[in-house]
Order: sequence, then structure tokens, then C-alpha cells
Amino acid sequence: MKKILSALFTAATVFSIIFCPDISFPVSGYAFSDYKPDEQIIYQQDFEDGFGNWAPLGGTADLKIDTRYSRKGSSSLQVSNRLESWNGPCVSTTNILLPGETYSFEAWVHQDGNEMHTINWTLQITDSKGKNDYLRIAEGNVGADEWKDLKGKLTIPENTESSCMYFETSDIELCFNVDAVTVKGGEQAEVSSLSSTGTVEFTYGFEEGTDGWKPRGNEAVSRSSNFSYLGRYSLYVSERTKFWNAPAINISSVIKPGICYEYSSYVMYNGRSYENEHDFIIALEYTSDGKINYQVLDSKTLQKGNWSRLSGDFTLPESATDISLYIQTADPEDPSNITENDLMCFYIDNVTIMDSTVIKQRQLIKNFIIIALVTLSFAAIIIISLIIIKKANETSTLIANAEKDCMTDTFNRNSFEIQIAHLENCPEECRKIYITLCDVNFLKHINDNYGHQKGDDAIIRCAEILKKTTGSKGSVYRTGGDEFVCITKTNMQDKIKTAMNIESQQYKGYPFAVAVGTAKYDPSEDGNVPDIKLILARSDKEMYNDKQQIKESSKNFI
Repeated sequence: MKKILSALFTAATVFSIIFCPDISFPVSGYAFSDYKPDEQIIYQQDFEDGFGNWAPLGGTADLKIDTRYSRKGSSSLQVSNRLESWNGPCVSTTNILLPGETYSFEAWVHQDGNEMHTINWTLQITDSKGKNDYLRIAEGNVGADEWKDLKGKLTIPENTESSCMYFETSDIELCFNVDAVTVKGGEQAEVSSLSSTGTVEFTYGFEEGTDGWKPRGNEAVSRSSNFSYLGRYSLYVSERTKFWNAPAINISSVIKPGICYEYSSYVMYNGRSYENEHDFIIALEYTSDGKINYQVLDSKTLQKGNWSRLSGDFTLPESATDISLYIQTADPEDPSNITENDLMCFYIDNVTIMDSTVIKQRQLIKNFIIIALVTLSFAAIIIISLIIIKKANETSTLIANAEKDCMTDTFNRNSFEIQIAHLENCPEECRKIYITLCDVNFLKHINDNYGHQKGDDAIIRCAEILKKTTGSKGSVYRTGGDEFVCITKTNMQDKIKTAMNIESQQYKGYPFAVAVGTAKYDPSEDGNVPDIKLILARSDKEMYNDKQQIKESSKNFI
């Protein structure tokens, strides 16, 4: 079993190295870049020596050094009793993060809740005019009692006067921990709170706001808690006056033309006045060679009241600019006849953009894992079956050994008693059987004059002849030291006597003879109902008479 497991895991490792050398699994949400080994650590805090200038943002939360959980060392920073979602642990970075410089961020977060929660890492910056802006460093969906690695990369805007970084989550009752916060200085880069450098996946969940989505026309776009596919919130689209009014987001800084991405979104509509089915699309709008282009990624008929997934993949041309993603009701067949259903309100949630090569790599790994698990399952079934068969054989052997006489390999006295008890309970079966009793003669003479080994040999000779003669027509039982009983379907007395007489003529260093007596059911003696004990008694009497005749002809061995 260990060899099979080792082989499967080795194969999985080789497979991932050969076929998926560049695969990565980033934190769902905002983008981050891989760290460079030559980046310098400019800030590091693991809370082993206290709070380290961290304080609750807004001053309305409790912070403490928690020794129950830690990612590095023995302590972490815990925040609880928040009044607002942004009342999280905060530290000033004004003297750490310089305007125009690019930095890599990493931290570990942990939460005490029983469900999945999203924890955000945000940088608040204040410019020379006193205006605040918020840049998302990273976010992660953190499971119950799980440490989650948050990573991100940002360039600090040139006009930044002061800054602080903090952690937050929408559930104000959630208690969470932060540990191993690290900031590294790196190369210059274009400022963007949502960069596609080194990123393969983006998710818009609307848990903290509209995530940059805007109206594509005059409709209203707002975050709503009425319905959601994941989390607590979704994006609600209302007050549409044109069928093409839709929620849209500019993704020019998120994706790269020439790369195939998969775009998906969950959509739901509700309302008594709306029809039960309606068509929706997810599409791209972009400019290329001085022209505006539209690309429908997926079109699907949705059922009212149900969340449905729209998805499709597309590779934008290298010349594509000003790229937007949007979701709307499908174009009406007659644009001049716009109905209430064409202008319906609807919700979107869990909008995802992912490099399709990563999807294929993940699918390859998933398929390989499935094959490996199926193979492992079959191997386990085979091994378990072999174990069961082996145990069954061992059990059968034990049962057989318990029924057999170890010296002669005939059935033992216990088996004989069980069979006699059965025949006593089922006397009608006695009508079809013959009982033959056999006794080895001169056994005392053999033991006294030739040794007990020869006496045992005489007993074994008798058993072998009985087994060979009866074959499949009956069973042989050793009921005493030199006594045997044969229960057969036919009268075997003459065959047994003949076989014994032939064997007695084969001198093997000691005299050999066996007395034989056979009886069967006799209505005149047993009555209408057979009695196995009476049959045994008559057989014993026949055997005794034969024994006396043998003694008369061989008085020297008495």
C-alpha cells in the first residue's frame, strides 16, 4: 500500500513539473506580482515584542497580543469589538513608503469565524491637498481557523503626503488576527491599485463597494444586500432606460491583449412583472484601429429568481485599447419595440477574469488527480479484497483445523458428535446412510514391542486406507485412539475389508489388522423411525465380532 501511494505522489509531482511549470494560485481578488529575491526588506513586524506602533484605525476597536495563534513565532495581533468594518489594525507608513517607489507586501491573516470571510489589506494615502484615497493591497477569502497569505504590489503616488496601511473586513463582529507583516522595496512601476503584472485571476465580489463598476449609460449601479451569489453583497442595476444600459468596468489595466482570458459572471433577476425567462449577455467593448468593437462572450436564457453563470473566453487583438467588460439583457429582436423586460433590473455577483491557460493547467491537474484517486481507489479495493480473501481463507483454515484430527487428517471426535446430534434431530436422513466402525487390532502389542511411533503409524495407515476407500462417498471420523467411524452413502464394508486385508499383507515392521463392522437402518429392529444410536450399536457389534475372528487367527499378537 505504501509503495502504491509513493508511486502515485511521485507521478503527480513529475506531472506538475513537466506539464505545469508556471502554474500559480493567487489570492482571489486583486492583483499581485511575484517577489524578487533581491528586494530589500524595509519593514517587518511579527508582534513578538508587542504592538509595534499598531493601533485601531478610528480608535474604536480592541487590539491585543494573542498567543493562541501565530504564523511566525509565538504571537500575533488580534482585533475585536469593531464598530465599523474599517476599524482594523493600522500602522503609519508615512516614513516607510516613499512617493514614486514600488513596494511588495506580504502578511498572514487568521479568523475565528465558522464560515468563509473576506479580509482586505488597504493602503490609505493622503495627498498634498488633504484628499484621501484608498488602494487595495490584497484581499483573501479566509476559511474557519485558517491562516491565509495575502500578497500585493503597489506604487506610491507621487503626490502622497502621508499613508497608513490597515486590515478590514465587512463583518464587524468577526475577530481576526494578523501576523508576519513584511514590506519590501522594489523597482519603479506605473501606479495602479489593480495591476495585471504577474497575475492570472481577478474577482469582483462587491463586498466592500462597487469595485470600480460604473453605469454604461444613465442607469443606477449600487451595491445591494438583498441578494448575493457569494458573500453578503452583489451589484444591483436599476433605472435602465435603454436595453444597452449595463454595469461596466474598464479592464485596460487588468488584462493584456494577445492573451486568452475567460470572463464569467453570475446574474439573477427577480420581480413579479418580469417574464419567467429572459436572455442576457456578457460582452467586451474595446477600441482597435480607430474603431469601437463589441464582442459577445456568452448569451444565455436565464430563469427568474435563479443565479445563472455567463462565461466565455476571448483573445483581444494586440491593438486593443480602452477595454470594458459589461453584462446586460440581450439585444431585442425589434429595437423599436422595447418592453419592460428589456429594461428590467438585475443583479450581478462574483465576476471573474482568469487567464484561460491557467484554467487548462488546473483542469489538467484536476484530471490527473481524479485519475490518480481512481487508480488509488482501485488499488485500495484490490488490496482490501486480497486482505478479506486472505482473512477468509485463514478463517476457513482455522475452522477446518478445528474439525480435523491433526494426526490422521480425518474428522475428529467433536465433528462426529455434531454429526450424530444432527442425525438424532433429523432421523429420516438415517435411512440413506451406512455406519461402519473400524478398530486397529494389536495396538497394545505394537506399542509394547515396537514402540509408540509404530503404533501411531498403524493408526495413520488405517486412516489413509479409509479415506482412500470411501473417497467422495462418505466421511471418516477418528472417534478414539485407534477407533474410526465411516458414514457413507453406500455399503463400503466389503471394500474396506478388502483394502485392509491387502494392507495387512504389506509387512512394515509390525503386524497390521483392522476390524470392521457395518450397519444400516433396519425397520424390523429400529421401528418406523430410524435411531442412529441403534444403528451405531449394531455396527459396533459387527465390528466386535470381526475383531474376535481376527484375534482367533492371530493369537500371537493378543
